[in-house]
This record gives sequence, C-alpha cells and structure tokens, in this order.
Amino acid sequence: MTDALRRYEAELDRIGFRNDFADGLTPQELDAIEAEAGFRFSQDVRAVWAWRGGTSVPSGQRTSQASTIVPYGSFPPLPGAIRSGKGAADAAAELEQIEFDEMNLVMLCSTMQDPFLIDSTDPDAPDSPTLRTVWGEGIFTIPWITVTERIELWITAVETGAWYVDTEGWLKQHNSLLSEEQLVLLGPPGG
Repeated sequence: MTDALRRYEAELDRIGFRNDFADGLTPQELDAIEAEAGFRFSQDVRAVWAWRGGTSVPSGQRTSQASTIVPYGSFPPLPGAIRSGKGAADAAAELEQIEFDEMNLVMLCSTMQDPFLIDSTDPDAPDSPTLRTVWGEGIFTIPWITVTERIELWITAVETGAWYVDTEGWLKQHNSLLSEEQLVLLGPPGG
C-alpha cells in the first residue's frame, strides 16, 4: 500500500501535478483520531493517512485543483473522512441496506458525486475493500476492489495519459484512453 501511494505521487509529480496535501499523520495522531472515532482502523486506513494527512485547504473553502487526489475528487483529512463515511453508512441504513448499518466506513476521496469509501469494518483484514456510494441510492460493493488495487489503477490511469493535468492545473480524465473495465472500476468523471 505505502509503495503504491508513493508510486502514485511520483506519477502525479511526473505529469506536473502539484498537490497541497498535509504531511502524513504520526502513529500517535492516528491512535488519537482512532480513539475519538470509536472503532479500529484497518491497516489500509492507517497507511493512507500516514502517507499524507489529507488536503491542507482550510475547511469550508472551495476545493482547489491542488487538493484533488483523483480527477474531480478531493482527499479529506481523516476526521472529515470518518464523518463522511458514517454519513454514507447512515444513509445506506435509511435506504434499508441494513447490512451497512454497522459498517465502519472512511471516505477515501470526496467527489462531486458518488464518493469512494474504505471499509474498515474488519481492521485485521490484510486488504480493505473500497465501496462506491451513489447518493440517494446507497452503497455498492460491486465491483469489489481493494484500496491497493484502486491505487494501482490510479497509477495506470496516469501512466497511460487517461488522467492528465490541464493548462489550468486541474487533474482531468480522458475516458477514451481507458478500457470498459477500467471505466467501471474508476467510476464516471466526478464519481
């Protein structure tokens, strides 16, 4: 996971994308946030926010191009990612997707719509799955893909030029350069 995150950041650097992510959280900071959250984080949640601490754009400001981790998707600080994950689980429970009622979800990236979540329900699992939220429709587990596999897919998207930096510094997506399977796994632009 950590290697994949470093390679992803190196690919973003290679294409000229500059982020404004905060430094990664220390083990002590992760422990304190975990205690406040009331559930154990998976190894993947810990690895992602130890790599970088989320965007350093102050809360309430419009997302800048430098705060995105994927095209159209910002990278939230861990406390906000936990709140958003709980909100998604609560919304799924209201839609009678009862199996999601007791899940410990953490938002990996916040897009204009349909964010991706890390399922931290089994903190001892070697690979956490990512889930896709469709606001108003619930949470979807298909296709199942781990956090590491998702980051590897991001690397491929940058390597192939499917994800690129436009003249204004925004990370964008060329759908025509992705296979149908990759498009399904990545989700539509903005989701």
